[in-house]
Order: sequence, then structure tokens, then C-alpha cells
Amino acid sequence: MGNKNKRATLIAITGGIASGKSAVSAWLEKHGNKVIYSDKLGHEALKMPKVEEQLITKFGEEILEDGKISRQKLAKLVFSDPDNLLFLNNLTHPLIRKKMQDIADNSDEDILFYEIPLLYENGLADKFDYVINVFSTEDVKIARIKERDGLDEEAAKLRIKAQLPDHIKLDRADINLLNNGSLEELYRQLENIRDYFIKLPKKEIERLV
Repeated sequence: MGNKNKRATLIAITGGIASGKSAVSAWLEKHGNKVIYSDKLGHEALKMPKVEEQLITKFGEEILEDGKISRQKLAKLVFSDPDNLLFLNNLTHPLIRKKMQDIADNSDEDILFYEIPLLYENGLADKFDYVINVFSTEDVKIARIKERDGLDEEAAKLRIKAQLPDHIKLDRADINLLNNGSLEELYRQLENIRDYFIKLPKKEIERLV
């Protein structure tokens, strides 16, 4: 990844759906850190003409709403069929990785945080110096998904099942943050480790592209 002493320390934030990744990222931003969101980069990728064209060819115009790709309609198709999810990932992930690498190459930050929900599923863990994993128990995640997304329990479980089991992420991550309670409890954990990040030495890591 170039000269390891000149680049930023790259820290990935990951975790299962509705585990609290966004709360961690928001706290880090509030305290002056730069956070890059892979989901936002993915949303931008969906607006690219070449991506729109291939998705319409694959799924038909039923995924459109007001002439644009509807993320909700697309999500129903990909989360209910592993082949559809693979197609979407193969189409958008190279574009997302390139953008993430471009940001790292052109950053003057000491630390860059990347929020990446499917970090392990997409084999990206070795592209970062450290990984923060946010986790919650399944019953808590189901309740959050139902409230946040308006889905029923079966649909919520499908979303969870599409991701790597939490116990694997817990074993692989460098830092694990439990988020089963209040945001204040989560923030206290972050307060306890905030000064730790800047002291972390860089590792020999691979480029994202």
C-alpha cells in the first residue's frame, strides 16, 4: 500500500446488520475523525449509467422507481436470492474498492476509518491495519431491523442470515464492542479506547485494488 510510514493508519468498522456501526462512526466523526462509508460509495455506484444499465438488463424495469434504481426494490431481490446478491456484489464492489483506495492514497489524515458492513464476507480484512467489530445479540438486531426498516421478523432474519455469523467476526476482529444497551454504554466503550487508536503501529497490508 505504498510507503507504510507515510500513509494513514487504516481502521475498518464492521459488524452485523443493526449492530450499531453507524453509531460508532457518528461518534468518531463527532470527535474529529474521518470516516468513509462503503454503503454511501455503493449508493453512488448504483447511479452510474453503466451500472444502472446492467442492473436493468438483469432484473428488468421492475427495480425502477421514477426512472431510477430503487434500493428497496433491489434489496428485496438480492437478499432473497444468493445468486442475485453475488451478481450485484461483482458489479459494484470493484468500483467501491477503487474509490476507497483513491481516498487512502490522497489523504493527509493520520487515521482513516472505513465503515464496511461486509468486510469479512468480501475478504477485505487484510486490507486494513485494524478491525473494530460492533455486535449485538440476534433478538436485539431483529427488534432494531423491524423498527428501523419496517420489516417483519422473517425478513429481518433473512437480512441477518445473509451475513457472516457474529462469532466468526468476534474471533477475527482486533477490537469488539458490545452494543446491546444504550448509546451511552456504547460511547463509554469508545471513550475508553479513543486515545489508543493513534498509538497503533501500522501493519504490512495489501492494497484494496
